[in-house]
Amino acid sequence: NGLGLTRVVMPARLDDPVATLQANIDAVTKSGGLPQLNHPNFGWALTAPEIRRLEGVLLMEIANAHPLVNNHGGGGQPSVEEIWDELLTAGKIIYGIANDDSHTFKRPGDRTMALPGQAWIHVRAAELSPEALFAAMRKGDFYGSTGVELDDVAFDDKSIVVDIKAQRGRLYRTEFIGDGGRVLAVSSSDPAVYKIVGDEGYIRAR
Repeated sequence: NGLGLTRVVMPARLDDPVATLQANIDAVTKSGGLPQLNHPNFGWALTAPEIRRLEGVLLMEIANAHPLVNNHGGGGQPSVEEIWDELLTAGKIIYGIANDDSHTFKRPGDRTMALPGQAWIHVRAAELSPEALFAAMRKGDFYGSTGVELDDVAFDDKSIVVDIKAQRGRLYRTEFIGDGGRVLAVSSSDPAVYKIVGDEGYIRAR
């Protein structure tokens, strides 16, 4: 995807999938847009080693609500989260996006369709403008969700605090994940707090 484009960017089609993606990423960037890598497991299209070769893309879909994109992997193929962890473990900076990939708007409740409102991102931006939103996204100052809302995410060199916007009657479990996709800690508290040790490689929360 090309986010924030103000003119049409015609897609490149080359023989090699990585070269094709790189050409499109470069074209989107040159046109002032923000490139996003969509559903890598759709048609089992991309592997982590292939994505590692890409340059200039900071966003990748981790949760896509379309019913055919294979978010959870299968048949020996890794889930998209596992692909993401492999990339992060290798030192690649890439942020996880959630969206509904909606294609159908007149069949509410039909879970076999790609319906709106099933996944989204919440961006912490200085103001409600395209420029501020995309600037925050380029820094990773957002979270993706398929249902849970947050009041805040805060961190320093000592801890990460995930403040959940709790719904009445709901209980929450937060996992903090690091190098190699290992679960560093699990919290049932709100806010969920992780004390940084320093050997985690990276830390993400889900």
